[in-house]
Amino acid sequence: MSEAAERVEAWRRAKRHEGYRQVALWLPADFKGKLDALAYARHQDIATCVMEAVEYLEHKQGTLKPLRLDAHQQRRLEEKITTTVLQRLATLGVLDAAAVATEAAGTLLPEAPLPAGMKHCKQGHAYPATRAECPHCARVRKRRHRQLKAQKRTG
Repeated sequence: MSEAAERVEAWRRAKRHEGYRQVALWLPADFKGKLDALAYARHQDIATCVMEAVEYLEHKQGTLKPLRLDAHQQRRLEEKITTTVLQRLATLGVLDAAAVATEAAGTLLPEAPLPAGMKHCKQGHAYPATRAECPHCARVRKRRHRQLKAQKRTG
């Protein structure tokens, strides 16, 4: 077996060990181009794009449980929605733009207190204070590291 074939086989074994399975897709050429362009624009590999598309489709069709937001995420989402609605009303002329700016500043919700034994990471996720780092951020960091390792292996 050639050196290149051995490297490919070692990479495939490592992927299987990490829990991945190979899937072959037959796509029309123009659609393959769209998939490549999407992966390039998002700085991801094609497999990640396909996995995120499936997860999005599951969520949209209701087969996936609804997202659960912690208190910080909920507050930020409410702030964004309030600001967006007020800006749209100002654009339509229903409200004065100056009034919208002051109203938006006044409608920001106070910081919700965290339950005892919890803390926030730099990204705003709440997690138990007994943990060394945020579990969500750790998953993202590890996923990114695995992707970089895989890219280095495949060249």
